[in-house]
This record gives sequence, C-alpha cells and structure tokens, in this order.
Amino acid sequence: MQTLTDGSIRALTVLNNRHAPVRYDYRLELTADTTPIQTGDGSISLRDRNGTSKGWIAPAWAVDANGAPVKTHYEVNGNVIAQIVEHTGQHVAYPVIADPRVYYAWWQLFNWSEWHWNSAYGMNQLSIELSIWGRHDLVFNAGQFLTSGWNLLKEKHSWWMFTDSMRQQWECHVLGGIAEPGTFDLEYERRSVPDWRSRIGRVWPPQDTCNW
Repeated sequence: MQTLTDGSIRALTVLNNRHAPVRYDYRLELTADTTPIQTGDGSISLRDRNGTSKGWIAPAWAVDANGAPVKTHYEVNGNVIAQIVEHTGQHVAYPVIADPRVYYAWWQLFNWSEWHWNSAYGMNQLSIELSIWGRHDLVFNAGQFLTSGWNLLKEKHSWWMFTDSMRQQWECHVLGGIAEPGTFDLEYERRSVPDWRSRIGRVWPPQDTCNW
C-alpha cells in the first residue's frame, strides 16, 4: 500500500499471466462503527452508524498491457474488500494492472491532533499523534506522506492556521526521520527557517533538530 499526494491509499496489483488469481482480498483497518457500503456506481462508501462519510473507495478498474480495460468489480464481506478481475477467458495482454484506491478521512493517518499552549516555549503548538497507517507511511512512503498528511491536517484545522515555519517543521519531522515514535509538535510562533536541512546532523541532542 502507498499513500498518494491526494490523500488516497493505493494497492497496486499485477497479474502476470493467465494463471494469476481472479480474486484479490484487501482488509481495511476501520473503526468499530464504520461499515463499507457498496453503491450503484461500483464504488464503496465507508460510513459510520450515523451515516457520516469516513472515506470512499473508487470504482474498481483494471487494464491490460495494451491499455485495454479488463472487466472487474468489488465484493464486500465485513471489512474485507475483494476485487474480482475477470481476466481468464478473455483476450488480454499481460501483465494486467489492477489499482484499487481508497480515500480515507483524516482519522486514518492520525489518531489525534490538537492545538494547545506550550508554557515552556511560550507559544501555541499543534500536537500530533500518527496512526498505524501514518507511522507506516512516515517510514516507507515519506515523500508521499509529506504532502498527503499535510493536506489532511489543513483540512482538519483550517488551512489559514498554518505558517511557513510549521510546514518547515513538518518537513523536518517527516523527511528528517527524527520524530518521536508516532508523535511530534508544530509550534505556531517559531521563526521561518527555509534552510532547516542544514541543521540535520549538526544539532545535539538530535531530537532538537526541528525545534529552532
């Protein structure tokens, strides 16, 4: 799985020949009150018991090596979404690519984030705790998470509340790889330091690299 810049999660599947399976299961890590619901257009809506949208899975698609569409659809069983790729018995050029894409809500990458006053620094800060997905992307897909995570935070807390310095601190924690396990803070009143990368390896202790 990979987080893309639009905040979606992709699960690229490659079918190399006619002996490849037809069914591909994907288990979603959902909250207890969230249910996948199939819609008439082939997509899947993720909704809680109140009907509130918690995410969306785009309609299934698959193409062969020539770019021709291959018949495909979803089946839902609890939190397991199966993509059925009907490549057998058809004239297809291998490999066949199937790419289910999940658009998660903010909660999928973050357990929580909140503004509060830091009396030690004398400034406001946005404190963040990453979810399991967020921690995974921080390590394995940092470049994508850099944009997708930032955009989701701005949607959650209003884009106008974010400063150039906060973006620099975010980049430092994500790309610098020095964030506390799953958590870090972005201070609102810190000065802008566009060349923050020059601090990596020169600041001691290392956890202070993003706190200029």
